[in-house]
Amino acid sequence: MIWIVIFITAITIIVITVVQNSILKKKYQNELDIASANFRHCEMQLESLTKDIYNSTSSQFGERFANNVVEGKICENMPSELLILSWGNPDDKKSEYYKGNRRESWFYDGFTNRLGNRKYKKEVFVENNRITGWRDLN
Repeated sequence: MIWIVIFITAITIIVITVVQNSILKKKYQNELDIASANFRHCEMQLESLTKDIYNSTSSQFGERFANNVVEGKICENMPSELLILSWGNPDDKKSEYYKGNRRESWFYDGFTNRLGNRKYKKEVFVENNRITGWRDLN
């Protein structure tokens, strides 16, 4: 008799577990479907924004600069406002004047080293609001 009770209890536990797993699977599938739809919506918005940025940058500054901005790249002679559009605001800037020209170093990808000092991975040279060069600081 005890074996029958144990058997029925085991079957009941198995059935309850299967039902709970099925419910959880449906719940997670619904959440995954919602997340996928949101992701597709964000992709479409990003594509639309990218086209808008390309069109406005291309009409003002030319296709060469527009392509670089859309790809997140920089190039020599690029205006500093496009540098900001492409890479974002710098983590730090240093300025100096030399023969009436304003020279700046814009620093990107900042981090704190193990000694607690602030360091940067990239430096961009800007003179009279135009990129004159850049270098990796690693």
